[in-house]
Amino acid sequence: MSKRQAAAVTATGVVLILSTLAILVFAFRGAIPAFVPPGQDIAELIRSGASPLSAPEDVRISIFSDDLEKPRDLLAVNDRWLLVSEMGAGRITAFDRTTGSLKPVIDNLNTPHGLTMHCIEDGCRLYVAETARVSSYYFNPDTAEADFDRELVSLPGPGGHFTRSLLLPDDSTLLISVGSSCNVCIEDDYRRAAVLSYDLQEGTLNEYATGLRNSVFLTKRPGTDEIWATDNGRDNLGDDLPPDEVNIITAADYGWPFCYGDRITDTTFSSPGDFSCNDTQGSQIDLQAHSAALGLGFFGPEWSEYQGDLLVAYHGSWNRSIPTGYKLVRFDLDASSLEPEDFITGWLSDFTAIGRPVDIEFAGGDMYVSDDHAGVIYLIRPD
Repeated sequence: MSKRQAAAVTATGVVLILSTLAILVFAFRGAIPAFVPPGQDIAELIRSGASPLSAPEDVRISIFSDDLEKPRDLLAVNDRWLLVSEMGAGRITAFDRTTGSLKPVIDNLNTPHGLTMHCIEDGCRLYVAETARVSSYYFNPDTAEADFDRELVSLPGPGGHFTRSLLLPDDSTLLISVGSSCNVCIEDDYRRAAVLSYDLQEGTLNEYATGLRNSVFLTKRPGTDEIWATDNGRDNLGDDLPPDEVNIITAADYGWPFCYGDRITDTTFSSPGDFSCNDTQGSQIDLQAHSAALGLGFFGPEWSEYQGDLLVAYHGSWNRSIPTGYKLVRFDLDASSLEPEDFITGWLSDFTAIGRPVDIEFAGGDMYVSDDHAGVIYLIRPD
C-alpha cells in the first residue's frame, strides 16, 4: 500500500470515528442531565439568594435539608415528623419539622422507597417497601423510633424497575405498586407491572390493577375515594411517544404492554388476537413523553389560589434527544381541558440538571419536595 493510500485509509477511519462519536453524542445527549452530577450546589444557591428556580410570585422556596443520599418518598407524621426514604443510604430518616433536626429511624435496608403509616388503638405501624419485600414496624409517633415487627410480603427482586410504592386507602388494605421487569414485554409474574392489594387482616396478596408499566407513586385525592397514580411509558418509540400518564386506579387492566395513553394500540408490540385496547382502562391525563412523572399531590385550602389542583413532579428524561421535564407542573382539575401549567422550573438549564424533583408531600400549609439528584428536600410555602 502506498503512502497516499495509507493516508486515505487513515483519513477515512478518522472520519468514521468522528461521525460515530457525533451520532452517539447526539443520541445520548438527552441522558447527560440525568446521569451527570450537578455542576452547582442548589442548596448553597438558594440560601445565598441566587436561586435558579422560578415559581409564581406568591410562592416561597427554601431548603429544608440537604446532604441527603437519594431522598425519595416523603411521609408527614402528625404535626412534627417528616419521614424520608434515603434510597442511596438504605435508611429511613426522620426530620423534626419544628426544629429541623434529624435522626435515623431504620438502617440497613435494600433500596427503601415506599412509606405509609397506619395508627389504630394499639399503636402505629410504619410500612416500608424495599425492592424485594414490604415490612411493618412498630412506630412511636412521639419519638420517631421504630422497631421491626414482621415481613408482610415478598416481592420480585431487582431487574427492570426496582422501586416499590405504598398507599393505605382504608384501614384494611395496603396497595403496593411494582414496576415491570423490562421496557416492553409480557410478564410471567403477576406481581409485576401492577398495583397489588394486601389484606392486612387476612395476610393475603392479590392482583388489583394491571397493565401499569411503572406507577412509581400513589396518592389519594382529598375528599374522595379516588386513588391517583403516575405511570411511566415505554422507551424506543421516539421523543414524543408514548405519553407518560396520570391514572385513577381501579380494579382494571390499563393495557400495558399492548396499549398506552387513552387506549392507544402499540403497533410495535403484537397483542393476542382476542385482545382489544378498547376493553382496557384509559389514562386520566396524558403527559409529555419521557417526562418521568413521579410524585403527585393535591393543593389544600392553605393554597387558596390553587386549592384542589393537581401537582405532578417531572423527574426529567434520560432517553430523549432534547431533555424534557425537570419541573413541577400544575393541573387545574376544574378547567374544561386538562392542560399542564409550569409551577416551578429551573432545575434544567440547557443540558445541565441542577436537580430532579421526586416526591411531593403536603403537610398543612407546607409543601415538601424531595430531590434525589441534588440530595435535598425543599420547603415550599405560599407567601
